[in-house]
Amino acid sequence: MAGNYLYTVFDTKLASQIDRRPKLFTFDPIVLLVNKAFGAPQADLKILEKGPTGPNGAGDGQGLIPELHRQHIPGLSGINLPPMVSKFNEVLTASLEQAFSMKESHGSSGTWKTLDFNEFLMRHYTLASIPMIMGTRLMEVWPQAYEDLWEFDSWALALTTNLPGIFIPEAAASRSAMVSVLERWEEEATKHRKFEDVESEDPAWDEYWGARLMRQRHRTFLNNGISKRGRAVFHLSLMWATNANAIPAATWMLIHCVLDPQLYGRVRRAIALSQKQDGTLDIGTLATNKLIKSLVLEVLRLYVSSPSVRLVLETTELGGYMFRKGGTIFIPGRELQTDPDVWSPDGTFVDASEFWAERFIDKEPDDDENTGAEINADTKLENLGGQNVIIETGLTLSADAMSIPGKARSKPLRERMYSMRPFGGGTSFCPGRNLAMYEVVVGMVAILSAFDIEVDKEALASNGMPQPNTNLSGTMGPDRPFMVRMKKRETAE
Repeated sequence: MAGNYLYTVFDTKLASQIDRRPKLFTFDPIVLLVNKAFGAPQADLKILEKGPTGPNGAGDGQGLIPELHRQHIPGLSGINLPPMVSKFNEVLTASLEQAFSMKESHGSSGTWKTLDFNEFLMRHYTLASIPMIMGTRLMEVWPQAYEDLWEFDSWALALTTNLPGIFIPEAAASRSAMVSVLERWEEEATKHRKFEDVESEDPAWDEYWGARLMRQRHRTFLNNGISKRGRAVFHLSLMWATNANAIPAATWMLIHCVLDPQLYGRVRRAIALSQKQDGTLDIGTLATNKLIKSLVLEVLRLYVSSPSVRLVLETTELGGYMFRKGGTIFIPGRELQTDPDVWSPDGTFVDASEFWAERFIDKEPDDDENTGAEINADTKLENLGGQNVIIETGLTLSADAMSIPGKARSKPLRERMYSMRPFGGGTSFCPGRNLAMYEVVVGMVAILSAFDIEVDKEALASNGMPQPNTNLSGTMGPDRPFMVRMKKRETAE
């Protein structure tokens, strides 16, 4: 490829060995490629790669990528995770309430509404996820946030070709609009909340400057001489990545719940079993429930298409293969995640190309996590009231998105997990994976607790089953409308 070697790796153990050697196989050129594609000035890319220019006219050689990655790990986990998840839930709940209050102003309360569930979920999740990271005030100056973000997402792959804008004018226009929004975000935040004042107060979240992580990144950019446009592009990269993967995954999860009445009932029951005595929901318990965790993993397995790419820095022999300096290693995530020899060997499991909510559950007879008869029992949904999700300040949300559900972790299941790469691996293992998981789970609770939902069977027969949109990278969202009938639950039973 372009005079260099291209290595496609399907051996999962070899892939793990590559992941564990970041000094030989690096992800940094991909970070630079994406930020260049999104419009970062060359001078800022040089600082990102090499660090700010010193007295001798050269950078320190370290660059900002390692420092930014070190910020992401605590910034998207530990004590910083609950405030972000709580803000997502708060904004989402208010958005859903407003949407159906507006609809019901044209009809009686509690009436059924027919709508595109795909668009409904994507819109409301987006309008909650952006403020979670960037602050709520951004939305006041960005009324087209939903439309602009997903228009940009549709052009993201085209932009990575780094063709001149004259050849991809729509992609270039979308990029320009998004960078302008992020420049406006900094201007408005600075105008109303002096950055240094917010830094000294150090809240977990601020209405103008967003999550603590955004302020840490912003300070790093300021201290290292990144331009205003460069700061906007680098913030855009994080905001886009946060939304482009979690939101389509959350949408798929609810589509499958609604399609399968038995699964719908079991999920509602799992939610009810996670309710505390004071009526609030223990989101940590729900996120580790076997069924819920398996459901999340199955969505990631089937719908995430994120290859891992590495540049070979030094000629290296590994696993019996020789990797030449300058070569590119390509580890195809979705091909590994849908390999029938791994996921449906000898026909003992549901076909690897099909969705199966229990794929990641090691069966145990009626253990304390309700994987036996109790969780499979018919559930009277009318007896399961709305759930009030309150995430306490200082609470630790410790579940890892890629951990195996339950206590029984058989060798075959552990080996299959080597083929699960929705969040990459090694030092580039996505630090936002747990935030994404909690977004998916909290969003599921908000929707299933607030509404009764039925599939519009006539529309489904006409439109066909949604399929993953293979024109997209990351999480491939549904490729068509998915019509349902919805109504607000009339009471908290």
